Amino acid sequence: MLDSADLSNASLKRANLRMANLRGANFRDADLRYANLSDTNLSEANLKGARLKGAILPDGSQHD
Repeated sequence: MLDSADLSNASLKRANLRMANLRGANFRDADLRYANLSDTNLSEANLKGARLKGAILPDGSQHD
């Protein structure tokens, strides 16, 4: 379980986080490029400064 995890500055490029509970997680300045975040719970998560290029978002869309 990764809810409320501190993943600030983490390198998660191309990570498969599909269906993970990431509620309240801190992704500040994390590298999430091309990560699979489909069906994840990102409520209350801090994504400030996170790099999301090409990431698959919780709703299934792809970030520009």
